[in-house]
Amino acid sequence: MAAWHYVIKQERLGPVSDEDIGELVRNGKILRDTLVWKSGFEGWRPAGDVLASFFVETPPPIPTPPSVPPSARMSEEAAPPPQDDAPLKSIRMSSWSHPEATGPWPRFWARAIDCWLLAPTLSFVIAIAAAFYAPTLYVQFTSLNSTVLGLGLLPVVGIVLALMMAVIGTTPGKAILGIRVTSIADGNKFLFYLIRELKVWVFGLGLGIPFVALFTQIYQCRRVGAGNAAGYDEGFAMVVGRPSGVRVGVGAACAAALFFGMVVLSAIDKTAQAEIETTRTWRNPITQQNAEIARTWTDEEMKTNTGRLFYFASNTLSAEALFGHEVIDGGLDVETYGEALGKVLAPDLTLTSGWIPTTVNGKRGLRATARPLKFPQTHVEVLVRVSGNDAWRVLVFAVGRPTNDLPGRDNLVNALFSTAEY
Repeated sequence: MAAWHYVIKQERLGPVSDEDIGELVRNGKILRDTLVWKSGFEGWRPAGDVLASFFVETPPPIPTPPSVPPSARMSEEAAPPPQDDAPLKSIRMSSWSHPEATGPWPRFWARAIDCWLLAPTLSFVIAIAAAFYAPTLYVQFTSLNSTVLGLGLLPVVGIVLALMMAVIGTTPGKAILGIRVTSIADGNKFLFYLIRELKVWVFGLGLGIPFVALFTQIYQCRRVGAGNAAGYDEGFAMVVGRPSGVRVGVGAACAAALFFGMVVLSAIDKTAQAEIETTRTWRNPITQQNAEIARTWTDEEMKTNTGRLFYFASNTLSAEALFGHEVIDGGLDVETYGEALGKVLAPDLTLTSGWIPTTVNGKRGLRATARPLKFPQTHVEVLVRVSGNDAWRVLVFAVGRPTNDLPGRDNLVNALFSTAEY
């Protein structure tokens, strides 16, 4: 009687008899893609290939094994199963065609769902975390070109997918399409899935480079469509599952919905970036003078104890600005006004430089830099100008970068001060 060995969850089990192996199949413990071995096999083979009779609804009677000489029986029973460095690790996918190998389109939709779901999610999580704990990184992250950002996120998505496979055995896309990925060899599950994701990234997705990815995906699609393993899976992994037409349709619809969502997000991002370049008219309520400022800046008037104060904000730039005016009876020189303003701001801001003479719209003024006491990663620029009895000030707040690096900073400051003339 043959002694069978089998592999479940990377663990080699057995030996068991013919009757026991049949019972394991009927109980669902051994599936068609489960690897089995007995003496006489060159290596581990899928149960569906060598135990086909057990997978029918009514199994036929077990045939009476032919009589063999005692010496032959002893040598057969004594033969050990393949070891770690035996055919278990050297078996190649191209040497057999798995009866439930997954076709190219279900695999494509599963991968699309995983990438188009996880990439925006990871981008959002990274952005939120950076905004709270590393504002400088947040500014750099949000200023990245979308193509560059996608290229950088793709390997991170692969790591997350490998972790999900190792922990829960599937990913959102594979769960929807009913696809399973199993290792041919024993070893650490996370390391196996991590190596496979790396191979998919390089040989399947072409590192995410659009032109290269087109050729790598066509090549792998043709291999799988012809009944072979993908190049990155050959001799390494099995991808099985025969989803129904309805299931493939659901997967395609999910992928299409995610793709549409990414298009919408991209359009929103492009609109936000365009608002930095396009302008709108803002009227100074004090002087009734108009100025052209970037559309990205929203504005409202704030209540203040003296004079008037206007607040500007841009979520896209992670920046704010204050434009204030007050009347000084009897007039005041700009240096005296600057020193007085520094004292007023002291409870909230620490000046990090002295007052430096500057020119704003051809008029003499002063400039200083500062940092908020409660938000040290915010850079502040203070500019003042005095004309007769009118004192004007602009405070620019930039998160994670110097105000000089803020896109459109000069245009905003000059536009605001240009309205300070009656």
